[in-house]
Amino acid sequence: MSEEQNEKLKSISIRGVDAEIYNQFSNKIKMMDISMGDAVSKLMQEVVDTYDDKFPDFSAKSLRLSSLAQLKISHQNKLMIANEDLEETGRAFKISHCENVEFASDVSKETFLAHVLKITHCETVRFPKTLPRLLILSKVAFCENVEFYDVKEEN
Repeated sequence: MSEEQNEKLKSISIRGVDAEIYNQFSNKIKMMDISMGDAVSKLMQEVVDTYDDKFPDFSAKSLRLSSLAQLKISHQNKLMIANEDLEETGRAFKISHCENVEFASDVSKETFLAHVLKITHCETVRFPKTLPRLLILSKVAFCENVEFYDVKEEN
C-alpha cells in the first residue's frame, strides 16, 4: 500500500457493537473476500450518498448490492431499462459512454436507488417523471441531455 493510500485510511474503535452480529458480519464478508475496512467504508459511503432524511436499509440485499462485484454497462447505442431488469441483476451497476439510455415508466424509486450507482458520459438519458428529479440528477454526471418524460408519452 502506498503512503498516499495509507494516509486516507483511519484506524477506529467502535463501542457498543453486538458481538454476535459482528462475528456473523465478519464471517459473511470473509466469504465475499472483502476486508472489514472495505465493507464498513462501503456501508458508510452508502449512507453519505443516499441519505434522504431516513436511515438507509442495510439488509443482506443492500450489502450484496454494495459489494465489490459491481456491474459496468458501457458503449451501448440504445439501452432501455425496466424495473425487472434492475431487479434481475441482483447487483449495483454503473452506466457510462452510452448514446441513448431510457428508464421505463415502471422503474420505482427504491429499485433505481438500490441498483444504479452512477450514470456518466452518456449522450441522452431519459427518466419517467414519476422518479424524483433531484435524486436522479445526483446519480447523473457529464451527460449531454437529461430528460424527464410524462408516463403517458411512452405508450
